[in-house]
Amino acid sequence: IGLSFYDKDGFLINSNEQMCRIFKVQNIKDHIGKYNVFESSVGRMLKDDDGNILPLYGTTHIIHENYGIDAYVELQIEPVRDFNGNAVYIITAAKDVTYERLLQISSIENANKYKKAEIRMKGYSDMLRNVLDMSKTRIWICDLDKQTIKYSKDMKEYGTVITFNEYMNTLSAE
Repeated sequence: IGLSFYDKDGFLINSNEQMCRIFKVQNIKDHIGKYNVFESSVGRMLKDDDGNILPLYGTTHIIHENYGIDAYVELQIEPVRDFNGNAVYIITAAKDVTYERLLQISSIENANKYKKAEIRMKGYSDMLRNVLDMSKTRIWICDLDKQTIKYSKDMKEYGTVITFNEYMNTLSAE
């Protein structure tokens, strides 16, 4: 988990290595006292209309091309208050969930593709069923283990079942 600590005015005090990895910070010393959490897009949501610092929990997609950042990050930002309820520090915890989010996106895309294919296959199956029904044609399935052949008119129910021997006898009779 990445951790950052800010003073009550939002200026960075320090960050751990994981936070630096998530946000691709090479030298944290360049940002201490200069980076202000309230100036970020997420940080702008940390204050109410009266200027009180609010906690924030959420997942965000952060893209910062200048630093090569394209990450999904779970954030928890909390003010640390003194006994009088005044904010004295702000703590930020961040977890890179990019891999999990990309898996979720891929899973949703695959599920949508599967549903579309299933709908197309049902359409083809319905068309074939109509053709079979109108043409009085039957579908047959051969079971090698049981040595049987079964016939279907509608591909749902198989009414006639004959053995290989019975089938061969019908061929030789003709």
